[in-house]
Amino acid sequence: MNAPCRSSPRARRPRALARPLALARPLALTLSLLTCAPPASLWAQPSAPSYEQRLNQASLYMRQELYRQALAELEVLLETPQGAVDVRVVTAAAEASYKTYDITKALDYLRAARRLSQSPSERHQLSERYSAWSSEYGPVRFESSTALQQGALTLESERKLLNPDRRQVFEVARERLARGMVSPLSLYLPYGNYSANLVPFQLAPSQPMPVVSVPLTPLAAPLAPPPPPPSSRTWVYVSLGGALVLAAAVGVALTRATAEDIKARIVIQ
Repeated sequence: MNAPCRSSPRARRPRALARPLALARPLALTLSLLTCAPPASLWAQPSAPSYEQRLNQASLYMRQELYRQALAELEVLLETPQGAVDVRVVTAAAEASYKTYDITKALDYLRAARRLSQSPSERHQLSERYSAWSSEYGPVRFESSTALQQGALTLESERKLLNPDRRQVFEVARERLARGMVSPLSLYLPYGNYSANLVPFQLAPSQPMPVVSVPLTPLAAPLAPPPPPPSSRTWVYVSLGGALVLAAAVGVALTRATAEDIKARIVIQ
């Protein structure tokens, strides 16, 4: 009886090598795409938004009633020479500040917009808006009564404010003073009776601005500057992270393919 026919090791070699070679070919192509010709959108730093693009973004936020996001964009523009004298930017910043209940900042921006405007009709509209916004709020000036010129104030209202908008304005001012202030500081509050670090004072439409001399509470740490606006380059880091994960996966797969190839060669030979 003839012995069963067996294929020689040389004949089995192409079949054994077919699988690791077939796996390595697409992986090598993927790796070459990552290393030799990376997409520009993946590796390149995006250009900063232009002045008009940032202004359009702020306008979009305003239409969507995302006033804090709009104010962040507008305050970036206000730091530029063009934005500092652009009535559109200053007026929008006033509106966004008003909508976020920072009446002090809103009135400051509105006064600046009125000074910058070259249109008599526009100045008239801004004056009317200023009168409407300030009709229910009065200014108060806080000064330190000690050598400490930087510190915190605890602001309290003698009566609970029932109007929700006025109550929000009070809370914004209260939080600002609790974080710390540099003496002197003027801000607007709803008309009423208050105390600052237990020093009483009153705001009334028929009375001049009160000047409140009060001892400040020392801060645990100096006042920190406001955080920078969110960077538009965040997506770049996310993309790079994804590319690194993909490259790592390709490397692992190639390592496995190489190991299988070596093992196959050892078995065959």
